[in-house]
Amino acid sequence: MYDNGWQDAHVLWHQARTCGGFGGANGINGLPSACNFKDLLPKQNDCQGAVNGLDFLSGHRIMRHQLIELWPDNAEQFTGWTKFPRTAADFPPAVRPYFKAWGSEILKAADIADNIEQHLSEFPTEGDLGTWISCAIKPGGGSAADFSTARNLHFALHNNGVPVNNQKHAANNNNVNIDAYLFWKLHGWIDNVWDRYRAAKNKTANDADYKAEMLEQCREMDKWRQIGVDTRGSKGHPNQDPDFVPNVKEAGFFHEKLRPAFESQAANCSSCHGAGEEAGLRLGYQITSTEIVEKLINRQSSYAKDYKLVVPGNPEKSWLYLKASGLSRDSGVVCQGNASCSKVMPGLSAQNIQDLYDWIKSGAPAPTILP
Repeated sequence: MYDNGWQDAHVLWHQARTCGGFGGANGINGLPSACNFKDLLPKQNDCQGAVNGLDFLSGHRIMRHQLIELWPDNAEQFTGWTKFPRTAADFPPAVRPYFKAWGSEILKAADIADNIEQHLSEFPTEGDLGTWISCAIKPGGGSAADFSTARNLHFALHNNGVPVNNQKHAANNNNVNIDAYLFWKLHGWIDNVWDRYRAAKNKTANDADYKAEMLEQCREMDKWRQIGVDTRGSKGHPNQDPDFVPNVKEAGFFHEKLRPAFESQAANCSSCHGAGEEAGLRLGYQITSTEIVEKLINRQSSYAKDYKLVVPGNPEKSWLYLKASGLSRDSGVVCQGNASCSKVMPGLSAQNIQDLYDWIKSGAPAPTILP
């Protein structure tokens, strides 16, 4: 998957659906920004409508089908759950310790999906179904996308049963997650729901519109794959070695106070902002503290218009501090590419948040690299 660009294709495919204004302007983990490839940008960004919802379903299906063709002996690994995985027993033994009990809203949504034939009227089109699964928006609801694990089936599945540090094979490690067993269990389940919806609507794989959609996604994914191959060359993927730990000795306030807070089990920031770099933000795991700070200082937020992640000397203008402290909710920010970008980033203690404030206020000094 690394050598043939599949991991990178998936990353770029998703990033292309966050472009607009400045959203997604930065490349992720050594890749060029997908937003620079204007001829590959889709008709709709994430959660903007049924066109994007259908892209979500078909884009992941084309990957799944092609990988099964490439590795027919491993087809079981790409086969999804037949029903929503409700208990730890539905997960492979290796990740059962990381399973968290589902909330009531997710289970209600799972009941609808598992019995989609009885809910066809709620989803007039396949795109409406895809928008609901990926963005927690129902047709006519008028609500903004919800990327929490409380209502969003896709997001919740990506964030359950995974190790806390976003390791190489974690299903929420955005850069490398397509080699995760759980990634295909969850996307295979989504695929099964879509298949049953189509069957109930008397749709078949021979329908002209279906063929056109799948062909479009196939061509787009192959172009992203080639861009990934051309970018990596013979260097390989930066997360290819699961045992890699930067051999750098560091000191300083950020390294000794803030980084341990970000990577602590209590805060669990690196489950989203580790190697997966959710929203382009990296706060730990297989990276030096110096590199983390470099990725924060005066870097534009992926989704919050006119905000940088850390503005040295000015916590009130630093999006990372506003998100961690909860002040983002009342900031009046304009979100682009993620309608719920102002939601609080949970997990840090009051002391952690004060330390973050003090570090930024003092000029956000970089760690010291020791000999």
